[in-house]
Amino acid sequence: MSSVLNLPLRSRLILLAVAAALITGAVTSAAAYFLVRGSEFAAADQRLGAAARLHSAKLRATLDLIRADAASIAAMPAVPGIIRSSTSADGTDAQERSDFALWQRRLETIFAAILSTRPAYTQLRYIGIADNWKELVRVNQGAEGPTAVRGDALQSKAAEPYLQHPDFLAAGRTLFSQVTYNREQGRRDGPPTLRFVQPVFDAQGQLFGVVVINADFAELLRSAGFDPTEGNRVHVLTDSGDHMSFRAEAAPATLQFHEDAGWAPSPFAAAVASGAGRTELARVAGSAVRSASIVASRAEAPLTLNLLVETPLTAIHAAARAALLRTAVVSAVLVLLVWVVAQNVAARLPIARLAAALRDAGSAVGFDLTSLPDDETREVALAFSRMSNDLLCQTLRAGAVFESVPDGVVTIDADGRIESANPAMTQLFGYSEAELIGAPVGMLMPDAIAARHPGFVDGATELSGRQVMAANRDIRGRRKDGSLVPLEISVSRFHFGGANHFVGVLRDITERREAEAETAALVAALRRSNEELDKYAFVASHDLKAPLRVIDNVSSWLEEDLEPVLTDDTRDSLAMLRNRVRRMERLLDDLLIHSRIGRTEERAVRISGTELAETLRDLVDLPPAMELEISPQFSGIEIPNMPITTILLNLVNNAIKHHDRPDGRIMLDVNETVGGYEFTVTDDGPGIPPRYHARIFEMFQTLRPRDEVDGSGLGLAIVRKHAEVAGGRIEVASDGGRGTRFTLFWPHDPAPALPTGRAA
Repeated sequence: MSSVLNLPLRSRLILLAVAAALITGAVTSAAAYFLVRGSEFAAADQRLGAAARLHSAKLRATLDLIRADAASIAAMPAVPGIIRSSTSADGTDAQERSDFALWQRRLETIFAAILSTRPAYTQLRYIGIADNWKELVRVNQGAEGPTAVRGDALQSKAAEPYLQHPDFLAAGRTLFSQVTYNREQGRRDGPPTLRFVQPVFDAQGQLFGVVVINADFAELLRSAGFDPTEGNRVHVLTDSGDHMSFRAEAAPATLQFHEDAGWAPSPFAAAVASGAGRTELARVAGSAVRSASIVASRAEAPLTLNLLVETPLTAIHAAARAALLRTAVVSAVLVLLVWVVAQNVAARLPIARLAAALRDAGSAVGFDLTSLPDDETREVALAFSRMSNDLLCQTLRAGAVFESVPDGVVTIDADGRIESANPAMTQLFGYSEAELIGAPVGMLMPDAIAARHPGFVDGATELSGRQVMAANRDIRGRRKDGSLVPLEISVSRFHFGGANHFVGVLRDITERREAEAETAALVAALRRSNEELDKYAFVASHDLKAPLRVIDNVSSWLEEDLEPVLTDDTRDSLAMLRNRVRRMERLLDDLLIHSRIGRTEERAVRISGTELAETLRDLVDLPPAMELEISPQFSGIEIPNMPITTILLNLVNNAIKHHDRPDGRIMLDVNETVGGYEFTVTDDGPGIPPRYHARIFEMFQTLRPRDEVDGSGLGLAIVRKHAEVAGGRIEVASDGGRGTRFTLFWPHDPAPALPTGRAA
């Protein structure tokens, strides 16, 4: 130290400058490294947390789809039909006059249709509790498609683990089984399988049996649509140790099943079991991870699926290491520049003369520059003067902002007394500035809050940054006249003069609260309106259809009982009666469909245009002499299958139904435009006069008598409502001569449905 002090002043200044540059460079490099590392880790926490939530939502949606499929099957008419026919004395369903075999074939058809749309499902079964849980209907997914199993091949499943909870099922609860290999006749047959069990009850509310969905567990996870970004990996683990990993850059994921040879536990199994990564980023096995747990079933042996998203720590820290290298290089260059500049400055600056000139100048503000020599000392003094003027301008500017800001601004000392208040503050509370300065801030609060305010001040000594109050609760201030005003308050702490001070910004939110109350009232009214519409739909679906079915049945019985005495006229009248009943049922069905559009979400899967065209050909009941031509342009699109299939099917059937000749030609075309697809359905029928173009899209409107055209008058109304809800549009072009063209614009991203309450 003494050797340094003995150096000349010039050398000491150079050494001091270089040492300062070195320390600054080291601190800057370290700060940059830890700052970038911390920000990268925080960003990775947000990124992986969002990914974990997204992928767990996809996994939940996949499980929910199985639940929905099982519930839909249990609600099918064939399920109670089998119950009634199997429990009757003669094996016949008295209600529908169908025997057990007929109901069995109908349910097999339903199972086959579901399996054809669910590639992950390997088997659908309807198992009765009688005869040791004997299978009543079973359809397997095979290489050639769904295959029904009958006769002696149907098995008793009483020994299966997923049927060991009869009390749980009798309470109406569903469950997912543990993942095990599929077994047939007691032997392993098929891949590791996840089973979902849906209880089914008879008319007396007693457990009759279950609907069981078997799914290839690996294929089910693949169908969830996990799409990890580059460098990230998604892992799904079960309680039994099974695990499957998905990554963007790897081959298709494979299941590591605990009963397979060569199986090894996941390196993340212990971390997942301990809950690591659930709430914040965790470091596990050289990776940063976030995790989520999905409880699929709560039976005595619950199934829990754990999802984990991870990325290597090296990828997160790469940016910090790069920042450290950059700042180290910059610091080295800075030190070199400081040394060169210090050499030149120290050689040219007369320090003693400058100090004397500044002492003679007196005050640091308003230098008398005429007393200084015309050299570098004058320049330094001039710089000091400019700095003083800048500080004065900044002070005046800050004062102007403080005076003109529309929100109330108040500063408070550590004892809770007001130090300053702007005009907006005095206007907000009705006090003058003199009345506020020095007064306790508690006088601006209701008595209950003012009594607790000293404790708030003590607790705020650790406050860092800006804290917003009243974000989720009602905070009110008390004016001079005693009235209360709702406020939004933000408080910040600053240190000045060796003590803590606080600045508060207060905003009157009276108008916001009134707007929120008005919005809440409108939302409540809308909710009531939707609930009333749901109730109407429920009545239309159940209470109105029941009398129609009775009329149809009674008319059939009358025709059978009175067959010997019926005339042609009475037979025609009975036929007309049943026709009107069926028309009324179709009208109710179409009315329900129309009411649900936009309020209940349709399950849809993305299909190619080729699949869409094939589906339309299969569903259209085309007369022998009529031709349906579908453009090759369909092969170039991919679109969700619902509700576009319903819309196009309605338009094609409409063209067939209203054609005036047995032979005709219907053309279906599509073109992709900016923002969506443009579908056209063109026919060579009788055409529609322009004066009817708006009328045809209204409810219950037909251009021909109902006895000539069998329909509810809702088909085009349903089409238009689907289009408008999705953000598209439907147009018709026809001059009243031959031919009509309907043009449907369908957006790439249709607006989602807004489900409300119960669906009928």
